[in-house]
Amino acid sequence: MNKQITVTRRSKIGFGYNTGATREGRIDKPESPDFTGTFNTVREKIAADRNYQSMKNSVIMSTAWFVKVDGSWVRLDDPQQDWQLGNLNYFPEVTINL
Repeated sequence: MNKQITVTRRSKIGFGYNTGATREGRIDKPESPDFTGTFNTVREKIAADRNYQSMKNSVIMSTAWFVKVDGSWVRLDDPQQDWQLGNLNYFPEVTINL
């Protein structure tokens, strides 16, 4: 997908995680978000989730951020996209290349 989107601190984003291994022994990326809301709301939900917090340092898991594009969730698969989204800590809006 060759598209640029602008995400603000008020945009709806999502975060998902997966801990279940496949038969091949790998852990697939989550297909949909477990937490949704604004940037700060999602961060608060992650911090408050006891299951996630208890597993994050002791279980191998796959995590992903999601943004809504044209009404559908799009997973951010590139570390550069994660970094761009993380800049919402410092800037009121960021541009992400999809």
